[in-house]
Amino acid sequence: MRSYRRSSEPRRTSSPILDPRAIHAAIAAGAAAGGGRVVVPTGSFVTGPIVLKSKVNLHLADGATLAFTRNPTVYLPLVLTCWEGVEVLNYSPFIYAFDQTDIAITGSGTLDGQASDTYWWPWRTIGCSVRAASCGPTLFSRIAARTS
Repeated sequence: MRSYRRSSEPRRTSSPILDPRAIHAAIAAGAAAGGGRVVVPTGSFVTGPIVLKSKVNLHLADGATLAFTRNPTVYLPLVLTCWEGVEVLNYSPFIYAFDQTDIAITGSGTLDGQASDTYWWPWRTIGCSVRAASCGPTLFSRIAARTS
């Protein structure tokens, strides 16, 4: 399986700049090659919503943290997701896939929703954190999630 690094110079969470283009480009390259593993290296990185493609494994290395931005406008346009078990059009989940197959999120890293009493928890309009809608085989393994 081919591996694609998220970025050679990823943005750190201390940076006020949000630049998810590197992870999107790595996922697109993996999908175009017929599949692959997108590796998020050790460190803390801020991103917006991630859209997985068929035969792509999003792998978080040991010590890697993907912190999702608290800016709700980056989770638009609306996508088919769920709210309390009902399919609805809503803000994009942090990680989303629709009509894909053989997708995976693996590794020992952390997905951080950065939720708090101010962000996410009081907003009843935000649905799932991770959503694989109408997808074939899906694997989630060893990933830690916090405040999401």
